[in-house]
Amino acid sequence: KMSDKQSVADTVVAQLSAAGVGDVTTKAMFGGFSVRVDDAEVAKVTKDAELQMRSDAEVASVFEGLGDKQLTNSFGGDTPRLMPYFVIEPANQGSLGDRMAASVAAGKRAAAAKAAKKKK
Repeated sequence: KMSDKQSVADTVVAQLSAAGVGDVTTKAMFGGFSVRVDDAEVAKVTKDAELQMRSDAEVASVFEGLGDKQLTNSFGGDTPRLMPYFVIEPANQGSLGDRMAASVAAGKRAAAAKAAKKKK
């Protein structure tokens, strides 16, 4: 049975909120949800209820060490590109642990980089 996207989002929000990492919100996006901490995207829940947590070069090893697979997208071409997200299997969603801190850090770095780019 496939989890529904709302319950996946609720699970992630509850864990982030309990961890006290900042102001946790969700925003509807492409039929799923963007999960944000202090307005920085830290995770996405797709319309098919797949949980994707934000990553970058500094924290990718956390996800790799836990056996998560990095998301790829070929954008219609032949060469898949690595995306800054790891897919978290349903069995691992109940206790996100180290994944939360990694995603929050990566999301905030991405948001800061985007803000710096806008200021130019």
